[in-house]
Amino acid sequence: KVAAPHAPEALDVLSDMLLRATFEPVEMEKERAVIVEEINYTLDTPDSLVQLLVANLQWPEHALGRDVAGSRETVNAISRPSLQDYVQSHYLPGTTILGLAGQVTHDEAVALARKTLDGWRNGPPVLWDPAPLDHDGPSVQIEHRDTEQAHLAFSFPGLSRRDPDRFVLRLLNTILGEGMRSRLFQEVRERLGLAYTVDSYTTTLQDTGAFGVYAGVALERTTEAIRAILAELDRMRQEPVPEDELAKAKEFIRGRLALSLEDSFAQAAWYARQELLGPDVLEPEEVVARTEAVQAADIQRIAGFVFQPNRLNLAVVGPFARNGDEIRQAVQL
Repeated sequence: KVAAPHAPEALDVLSDMLLRATFEPVEMEKERAVIVEEINYTLDTPDSLVQLLVANLQWPEHALGRDVAGSRETVNAISRPSLQDYVQSHYLPGTTILGLAGQVTHDEAVALARKTLDGWRNGPPVLWDPAPLDHDGPSVQIEHRDTEQAHLAFSFPGLSRRDPDRFVLRLLNTILGEGMRSRLFQEVRERLGLAYTVDSYTTTLQDTGAFGVYAGVALERTTEAIRAILAELDRMRQEPVPEDELAKAKEFIRGRLALSLEDSFAQAAWYARQELLGPDVLEPEEVVARTEAVQAADIQRIAGFVFQPNRLNLAVVGPFARNGDEIRQAVQL
């Protein structure tokens, strides 16, 4: 992000990094050490580790189920030639979106791109493995660690970016676990006192998605917390959301969207991400309109589809036996 008069120089620097990176061996070794420590940090941080575990449960034997940082073994195995080959085969003009926002016209942006990216050779696009769609029943993984809390991560297969019901799921998430007024916060933390942190989130990708819940809970009340969270999910399936609660959630999304796009860089990222991942490029007003069109019956319908017991994945990190009989009984496995 730079002042408008410096846009040509900024784009020139970025294109130089993209097209003419030298990958000096000394600098590579420094970065390798940093990434290995990042991996170590994640493995030593229970609330991060539990997210890795639940992703692996949902997408086993697939890249989506692995840590984006890799493992210590894979990071240490990367050579300079393999890194250069990767950049040349994956970073292609045909699969790259350049997004600019600010005091620049479309014609000026095209002229800048042609000037700074001239000579960038294209190639065949890389074909990614499609995400697995099947899910053969609920699954639980327990990782024994001597922690002061139990760290819980629930995950269900969600919706992709191409699913029109993704706007319904976003509202469902807001009502269930986004913010201090959400149902999970009010029930699990405020009423039952089971957790300090409890929230939910959605992940929407090109051909798949996930709906997740995280909570850090008192060890002696772990199974109670699991049952309380699952009860709130089931409540979304069984009961329509009251109109006043739905209206507040819509207003929350509308306000957060407006605030998130006040920054010019955020606007550039907003449009570039949609152009890259599809399926269409929506103006903020269109997102608001699709959100406003959601009805309580839509939320109950999507809750019934997503929160099916046989689609549940649960990862737990804490001082528990790996068989975790009580935990498995809490999810009726």
